[in-house]
Amino acid sequence: MKLEKWYRGHSGNQKATDNRGVIWLTSDYDYAQEYANEYPDGVVSAVFVDEDKIEATSGFDYDLDWYFPEDEDIQAIKNDGYNAYYFEAGDGSECLALLSTEPIVKVEVNVDDIEEMVNESIKKILKELYNGF
Repeated sequence: MKLEKWYRGHSGNQKATDNRGVIWLTSDYDYAQEYANEYPDGVVSAVFVDEDKIEATSGFDYDLDWYFPEDEDIQAIKNDGYNAYYFEAGDGSECLALLSTEPIVKVEVNVDDIEEMVNESIKKILKELYNGF
């Protein structure tokens, strides 16, 4: 098993593996943090992938939008026997687009992110309670 660590920025209300057919990952923590910052409860998850279970094509092998591929493009890639594709983001970060969860070994969320989410939730609840009186 060749284990590699990738990152995904996402809403804290969703699992790191939630997707619409593609799980976008990056090798750059800061790049993932940019995506997490798009959500009020955003977090960065570390996603550990067994690279031996990846059958990847180059994003250049298909005429598709790497970030928002059409459903039929995703299906065509899967039909050709691939479960992922690699591409480079505009800033040079390496990205991996997984088309299945099978190569994922485990997912970890940063403890600081979890603490911040809990603190914000508590503040929100307290504010609602006190505003109700």
